[in-house]
Amino acid sequence: MKKFTLLILGFYFANLHAQLPTVQQYQTQQSNAWQTSLSSLTANCSYATDLEMLYDKVTPFAGLYTYNNTDNNISKASLFKQALSELYRTSGQLKFESSESFENRLNAQQNNTTTVKMGVINTPISYLNYNPEFPNNGGVKLINGVYVRANNLPPFLQKQVTMISPMAELVFTNNNTITYQFNTSEVYQWGNKKIASMTADFGNGMIFNLMQN
Repeated sequence: MKKFTLLILGFYFANLHAQLPTVQQYQTQQSNAWQTSLSSLTANCSYATDLEMLYDKVTPFAGLYTYNNTDNNISKASLFKQALSELYRTSGQLKFESSESFENRLNAQQNNTTTVKMGVINTPISYLNYNPEFPNNGGVKLINGVYVRANNLPPFLQKQVTMISPMAELVFTNNNTITYQFNTSEVYQWGNKKIASMTADFGNGMIFNLMQN
């Protein structure tokens, strides 16, 4: 009986593994599902900007829904890279760059262990005005798998996200001196609220101009 049971389980897991989709198939399935669910809203061109960076399309490990709030306004390299990856996928791989591309480029350029590159993200994100706990109270309702406008409320809500972070978690040097480097290649901006200027105080009371116009 035990041998028979093991054979059945082996057969089951073998078939389960054979039926799992590839990454590309999964992404295609997800894209098709979102096209269907947003079909009623995409017909209205006034929502085009919201649809370009719809954060609902990814699992929000970076927590950008609440980022820049008073109790959630600290960044580090791992969070920055996760946020960049989510925004890249949220945009349908049309904006910014993938985490793999970012890592490869960063590793190729990082030839000085005392120099730490800084990354900047500045972009609006949108999310559906939909609450699954109270599905009749938001700006959209989900009817037969399709989001439709409801209650004469905006179907999308928007949030501006600005994240600035070093691209190394911890750096040890012989003389305790670190150079922070800002390059345009690590500045990811989209939308109308572009950064006009940026200054920094690295703890010594001196103000450094990092970005102007």
